[in-house]
Amino acid sequence: MVFPFKQYVAKSPILDDRVLLNGNKLFFLEPLEATAMSSYLQCIKFYFDYMFNNVKKEDTNVLVKNHIKKIQDFILWHYSKGSIYQTSFWEHGKNLWKQHEKEDFEKIIKIIKNMSNEDIGKSLQSNFNYAQWKEFNFKIWFDGINKSI
Repeated sequence: MVFPFKQYVAKSPILDDRVLLNGNKLFFLEPLEATAMSSYLQCIKFYFDYMFNNVKKEDTNVLVKNHIKKIQDFILWHYSKGSIYQTSFWEHGKNLWKQHEKEDFEKIIKIIKNMSNEDIGKSLQSNFNYAQWKEFNFKIWFDGINKSI
């Protein structure tokens, strides 16, 4: 069965200084990853700063776009190893990964590769954030990928 969906990111999150896009009007990356709610909340924080704390429109647009890019990266990392299912979807995901800029990913892997359980607990209190994720999210993902290889 086919479940078609179209990915998109709005060109400008803030329209004519009074319409602030959020939710599916702002972006849609894929239907399986649970990124929507925290993205809505994060964008609201960016917009609040724009409206009440004198953050420039251009800076707010950059913050929103960077947040979406990080979500896109994290989802793409899930596809990087493919699947037991040999489908055009998974092949497309692997090919996107091969073409993708991996600098952020490699930095994070260096941080989490040798994390102990104590380090994972400490990471809950750290200032590290990559979109909505902390180090422990990456550690769980990384360990899971390496167990399946």
